[in-house]
Amino acid sequence: MSNIALIPARKNSKGVPGKNKRLLAGLPLVAHSIDFAARSSVIDKIVLNTDDEDIAEYCSKNHDAVEIYMRSQSLAQDDTGMADVLVDYIKTTSCQADFIILLQPTSPIRNHNDLTEMLALINSDSGIHCVTSVSEVPQHFSPHLMFSMIETKLTTLIGQMPTRRQNVPKSYIRDGQIYVIRVSSLLQHQAIIASETHGFVSSESGVNIDTEEDWDHAVSLYSKGL
Repeated sequence: MSNIALIPARKNSKGVPGKNKRLLAGLPLVAHSIDFAARSSVIDKIVLNTDDEDIAEYCSKNHDAVEIYMRSQSLAQDDTGMADVLVDYIKTTSCQADFIILLQPTSPIRNHNDLTEMLALINSDSGIHCVTSVSEVPQHFSPHLMFSMIETKLTTLIGQMPTRRQNVPKSYIRDGQIYVIRVSSLLQHQAIIASETHGFVSSESGVNIDTEEDWDHAVSLYSKGL
């Protein structure tokens, strides 16, 4: 049984330019995910997957135990899917790992116990394709209370709308902190999220950095000592 942590760090970003190497709490953003993986007792190997020479150089100088995999430019585009990035690494390196633990730099706050429990969950059932960390959606943002609108006509998104707050089912959203993906299933489905994907509610209230406002929120969280 082997677990590889793969940290994808693309060079270009439209929402937050250069975010993967921008300093957060004194370290490049990507370094927070590398450090998390390095401190984990359940990760056997750490791989930085990047097209950015600066990030690769930083990693080689500061994290000599990390394998650096330089992806092709064709897999570093705005429309490149993460599943394509993972499958490329697996096939090119003839990766024999059982699980890939995807740690996206854009979600730098995560918990080691969460990762341990997520691995226990996916190991408990060979039919599970992926376990992804999720966070509960505030009830007032529940899809069960939402409408689509064409001109002025409203239509509920999900069937009949609950009339009592107590009857609104809980909803969850992927928070980007951790994905644990079975390699054999990834190769079969060519997708990270497939029918047998399970969720694990994160114990940390983190941040997913896609905009400058998200970045400011991350800075605020780190300034408060998380």
